[in-house]
Amino acid sequence: MKFNRQHLEELTLQKIKEVNDESGYRSYLEAPEMVNIVATIMEDKFRVEPAWKSWNWPMYTPFTPTNIIDRAKKESQEIEQILGKALGYPWYKDDPKNFPNATEADGVCIGPNTAASLAMEAADRIKNLEDKLMDYINLN
Repeated sequence: MKFNRQHLEELTLQKIKEVNDESGYRSYLEAPEMVNIVATIMEDKFRVEPAWKSWNWPMYTPFTPTNIIDRAKKESQEIEQILGKALGYPWYKDDPKNFPNATEADGVCIGPNTAASLAMEAADRIKNLEDKLMDYINLN
């Protein structure tokens, strides 16, 4: 949304006159050049751009078979890492013998698992924990 420049200048001039009236003197701020400068500053400071213009989402990139496949692979790898970390899979960085120079950014080693198999493992673990919790609640 962009400000109406003329309306902004009128509001600025009105505010300047109010301040001058309260202080009891005339100021150089009544000069049209100063009104223009103040209006420009206000316009720049309070310009509201639609939020979507600043989003850097992959959905705004052109769809080609290659980048769809690349995005799907990347998303699958991110899901695998999130689930692998939550399930306590070993970190690459913790095994310097097999993975020298590995850092935390390399993530966890999920072996032959996929996002789907890790999700099933997480679901099984959640179900088992719920069952144990219910058994504990029923015993007490």
